[in-house]
Amino acid sequence: MRPGIWVEIENTLTGANIADNLLALFRPVDLFRKVALDVAAHLVYEYLHDLDRRTGKYLHSIEHLDRQAAVFPEIFNQRSSNE
Repeated sequence: MRPGIWVEIENTLTGANIADNLLALFRPVDLFRKVALDVAAHLVYEYLHDLDRRTGKYLHSIEHLDRQAAVFPEIFNQRSSNE
């Protein structure tokens, strides 16, 4: 395990407020990316950077949702064509 990874794992734990919960969502994703890049390089696998970028964009869109909304925007109700 790379130095600092364990501290990052510990930092994925959350508090009670929205900002802490958003960090708790994004930190493991960032950590997964770091580890996945190392594993992909070690195993000579292609890392799917575009999928990672699109997933990150989707997750970060959660930050901007109306917290008082009764329903989610349509983008959150769409299914992937791969499903």
